[in-house]
Amino acid sequence: MSSGRCARVRTLSALQHVFLVVVSLLLLGASTARAQGYEPTCAALYDSSTDGAMANVLPGTHAFTANNVLYARLDITYYDPSTTASLFVWGGSGASSCGAWRGGFLGNHMMYMDVQCNDGGSVGVYDVDPNLNAGGRYVLEYVLELNYYDSQTSNVRMYKTCVDSCGGDETPGVTVEVTPAGGTGATLVISDGPLSVGYDEHEASQKDTDFTGTIHSAAFYDCPPPPRAYGYEPTCAALYDSSTDGASTFSS
Repeated sequence: MSSGRCARVRTLSALQHVFLVVVSLLLLGASTARAQGYEPTCAALYDSSTDGAMANVLPGTHAFTANNVLYARLDITYYDPSTTASLFVWGGSGASSCGAWRGGFLGNHMMYMDVQCNDGGSVGVYDVDPNLNAGGRYVLEYVLELNYYDSQTSNVRMYKTCVDSCGGDETPGVTVEVTPAGGTGATLVISDGPLSVGYDEHEASQKDTDFTGTIHSAAFYDCPPPPRAYGYEPTCAALYDSSTDGASTFSS
């Protein structure tokens, strides 16, 4: 009888070992394959899973909130544009939608965001090479953390996740931040206004035909930022940092 009990204990231990191995592999996969690069803290203002390209999907004037985070997530099939191609414009007014937050691709295949017409004291275009594969399907994320550093300087982040027809150096389902880790400072000053997807202006006749891929779906958020570990987040490494004997005794 005792030998039978020992055998049964050994069998259970082997099963437990297999179970732990399986759980470990699942956790490893969960840690590397992220659903998205940025997690908004509120519900989407606009979320479409069908006809993603549409002018004035948020009609009227949307009032942006200072210090909020603007977040755009688009599911697209990518093809190289020959010139600047806008995926969205949010905010702004007038014939050219000046003052709108804009995101898309440049003619040199760079993923970018800026403010239409460089309105309100905005400075330049913030772009990065995402190394996308022509014909590949991607989830792209554009993040603008308003007034992240001060009243004029925001933080820009961009992410990609290849989900189909990926390039040889891409892992399907794994999210990659294509901007420097944690983003980069940007002077982008936006003004209130509507949202249009697949257009470079809010006029219904101004669909951006320079983007020859497909927008499968799009979602847009204007949410409070997540809690930060510190009141101020430095942008460089510490000159001095001691995690042991940080306090020194000085004698007069």
